[in-house]
Amino acid sequence: MLLLLVTVFLIRLYSAIIISLQCEEEERLEFARKISFSPSRINLPIGDRGLENRLLTVYILKVGYAIFGESNIGGRIIFALLGTFSLYFIHKLAEQSIGVGLFTLLILDV
Repeated sequence: MLLLLVTVFLIRLYSAIIISLQCEEEERLEFARKISFSPSRINLPIGDRGLENRLLTVYILKVGYAIFGESNIGGRIIFALLGTFSLYFIHKLAEQSIGVGLFTLLILDV
């Protein structure tokens, strides 16, 4: 399972590095730049036209930029990690309910 998770993460990371920003990502980036976690100038907007349903995405994007810098990889690495961890949690949930062997076969069959 660990090998599968590492492989999935590396594929997502490679994609995050080589693919340029899409139209929607540029819109979110502009909104994320308005967010400030600085204690002297806190700015945590709770909405803007067209972004009400995707605010969590914008805040996750800002955290990625704050940790890894403003680059394609900086904005996308958090999403790659969250996606990889979600696969791990799905595996653990299936392991408890239907057993390791069957779930592993289902993943490898897809």
